[in-house]
Amino acid sequence: MMKQKTNIFSMYRRASFTLMEIMVAITILGMISSLIYSSFSRSLEIPPYIRDIQERYHKVRVAMNRMASELSMAYMSKHVDPNTEESPRYIFRVKKDDPGSRIDFTSLSHFKMYEDVNESDQNEIGYFLQPDPNDREKINLVRREQKRIDQEPGWGGPVQILCDDVVDFEVLVWNFADEEWMDEWDTTQVEQFEQMPKIISLKLTVLDENGKELPFFTKTKIMLDTALDLNSI
Repeated sequence: MMKQKTNIFSMYRRASFTLMEIMVAITILGMISSLIYSSFSRSLEIPPYIRDIQERYHKVRVAMNRMASELSMAYMSKHVDPNTEESPRYIFRVKKDDPGSRIDFTSLSHFKMYEDVNESDQNEIGYFLQPDPNDREKINLVRREQKRIDQEPGWGGPVQILCDDVVDFEVLVWNFADEEWMDEWDTTQVEQFEQMPKIISLKLTVLDENGKELPFFTKTKIMLDTALDLNSI
């Protein structure tokens, strides 16, 4: 009988845990819990990070699409009286600016927002880079629109941010005569007087999520590539 009790006691003693084993188990459990928490916390940080990247690229795509759409509706008219100061002027001008490029043109892309307003589908538009008013180290791509074409189509109208925090903006026009891309074009000068380019190339460079320069490209075709002349109709 005494021998049987000793065996049962030895079996219970072998089935228990020592303090060292419990401490090791708790340590392992703590490490696993820490890894799980770290994984979940990082997974919670990913959606806002991805959303910021998508919103950033969405702004760039919207800006590129809008510029391409409005440039496709650029036009010129020969119905200008140079002896009349009140006569509107029509231009398509691309020039190298500091920084980037600047483009000003007359267009048929204006959209009337209010009824009985003295406006039409004609307007003056300009795209260029401008320092951010709140942070001079940042550069924004801005859009200028004059709702009515006046005697100075390269100026006037409110300026609004089209895409913020960009690196560079480049505009090129295709010269069919010389079969080359040109970074300057001016329909008020003798070389391109009243001559509209047919294809426009736009390049907008921004910084990606890693701080590296990321260029976006698009091209558009001007529908009315010859100056309007109602006398020839």
